[in-house]
Amino acid sequence: MVSNARGGTSVRQWQKASGEQLYEEAVRRTQEAMQQGTLKAIFWLQGEGDAGTSNYLELLERVATGIRSELGVYAPDVPFIASQNPPGYDVNNERIQRIREYVPNSDWISSAGTSTIDGTHFNAESERLLGIRYAVKVLQAVYGMSLNETQLMQAIYGSEEGATQP
Repeated sequence: MVSNARGGTSVRQWQKASGEQLYEEAVRRTQEAMQQGTLKAIFWLQGEGDAGTSNYLELLERVATGIRSELGVYAPDVPFIASQNPPGYDVNNERIQRIREYVPNSDWISSAGTSTIDGTHFNAESERLLGIRYAVKVLQAVYGMSLNETQLMQAIYGSEEGATQP
């Protein structure tokens, strides 16, 4: 897992040559990791600050296409999976559900049933749940495995409830 988290950023700041170096740093870190591993998927979780950005999916498509191109990977081989924002960000969450219309070989995960620590940022339990949801999508898209969320939680934690323990 290569993390490129930057809180409080907009999708415009993640564009190549935006001046923020977020895109460039994500590419650099991933290239470095690919020297010792294989890129299996790209995860995206961003957007609370972009609630009013009507062309959000077009901007996100540029990020996804550019990163894949610079990493020398192809859309059919590396899925792009985006998460919804916390419940309450209805415009963004509905928008993310349409990602397949813009980004080839993409999918999304739901934020239903999650909670935040401050109305914007997911709490630890919700972050673990989103991780499970990302894993379910990758297992299906990359490995053809059909596990559901509950099955994966049981495999990892021993029970669905185990996901809530530290």
